[in-house]
Amino acid sequence: MGNRVGLARTQALLENLKRELSLQGATLEGVVRKVKSVTSATTLTNSDSGAIVDMSGGAYAIKLPQSPETGCTFTFTHATAISGARTIDAYADNHYFKGLFKDHETASPAHVTFNGSSHDRINIAAATANHHLVTVTYVGSNLWLITDSWSHDISDITVGTDSGNS
Repeated sequence: MGNRVGLARTQALLENLKRELSLQGATLEGVVRKVKSVTSATTLTNSDSGAIVDMSGGAYAIKLPQSPETGCTFTFTHATAISGARTIDAYADNHYFKGLFKDHETASPAHVTFNGSSHDRINIAAATANHHLVTVTYVGSNLWLITDSWSHDISDITVGTDSGNS
């Protein structure tokens, strides 16, 4: 018989591996993203990262973390019509949105451009029955990158430079 390795030693060996796993197209089962339902003003934290934020209710602001970890990611959407204006606020005058909020409404879609240097708020119009989705990821250098987005009515989305997250 060979030498036996105890559970504690096996765990220590696995934890000390400093390698990336190549899954070669494999899928992970049982991985579920959390959904955070928001109905009033909310400040998100790094521990909320990865959540799908379902916005409903009246008018309010959602504040992103002021000290986000690189890779911190949120997806914002609403499953039903919203009854008040929404804002998604980066840390005022410190963090900015960069990327495009895309239109899925027409054959020749428009978009709203966030410049990464002064745009610290995403505004979503009141009484919006059309659905929207935007995913933002903090990539460092004071930037929240818009990595995925769509709107059924791009006129509901505007750039803001007056974040209330200070």
